[in-house]
Amino acid sequence: MNPPSDKPDLGALSDTAATLPEESESTEESKGKKTMDHINIQAVCQNGTMTQFKMRPTTPMQKMFDAFCSRNNTNISSVRFLYEGRRIQGSSTPKSLGLDDMEMIDVVLSQTGGTSLWS
Repeated sequence: MNPPSDKPDLGALSDTAATLPEESESTEESKGKKTMDHINIQAVCQNGTMTQFKMRPTTPMQKMFDAFCSRNNTNISSVRFLYEGRRIQGSSTPKSLGLDDMEMIDVVLSQTGGTSLWS
């Protein structure tokens, strides 16, 4: 028999237990960077309901528009999406609009018709 030793038996350790602290810290940092690749955007309706979306800064806004309409059973042609009072085009991206994390976008019903008062 071998005499007892103060050294741990490395053969008994699992792979996860044998990870180095430096590796686990770098993994946490990469997870932090991964979450920073996405931003949260809040779509606020006229009635006050809010829907939150998590998307990449380079994703076209059209994807968010489609997701919003499918979640709310709304026809895309019946709503408009506004940021700072200006209509957002589907080809725009959060990055091109200058959207930061947790920014709010207004969702309003589309109005058709009407005439100029000064015609």
